Amino acid sequence: MVEEKTTLVSEIGANLLKKEIVFTVPDSFDHESQLDLFQKKVENLPTTYFYSEHLKSKNFLKVSDRFIPKKSYKIEILEIKKDVISEACINFLLSQNALLVGAQGLTILFEYHPEIFIKGKFIVSFDRRESLYTDISGSIWVPYAERDLNNMYQFDVGYFEGFWDNEFTILCVTELM
Repeated sequence: MVEEKTTLVSEIGANLLKKEIVFTVPDSFDHESQLDLFQKKVENLPTTYFYSEHLKSKNFLKVSDRFIPKKSYKIEILEIKKDVISEACINFLLSQNALLVGAQGLTILFEYHPEIFIKGKFIVSFDRRESLYTDISGSIWVPYAERDLNNMYQFDVGYFEGFWDNEFTILCVTELM
């Protein structure tokens, strides 16, 4: 068990945000419709260059931890230092008492805190395998967003069984104590 923790620390690094971000969920937040409403808001913006057809509310309803309206959370963006698999990222987040807020968490944060999206990096919002979207071929998909070097955005999904490299970062949400 000690070796596993050491490996995780060597793969996943520090918070990349320059200041502490506290996010208070708006009273109007609705988990069931968040992705569909978000898509309508951003899909045709000139700064959005891609929005995945998989990022629909119906595909990501089973999130492990739902944001609660009016509640505040601490937000961190953790670096990935070397190739890592999804399960290792999830285990690391759980070891930090992080909440797994899924695609809904990622998109509502984009609306209220776009400054957390670091130029040239992807932010992945992990969740447990059973809570993620599985397509008809059986592939499991993890939501992520990217802000490229030209301030253009994409909202997409990545393959759960693949590797995440240092172009990616990890959304880490924890309850305020």
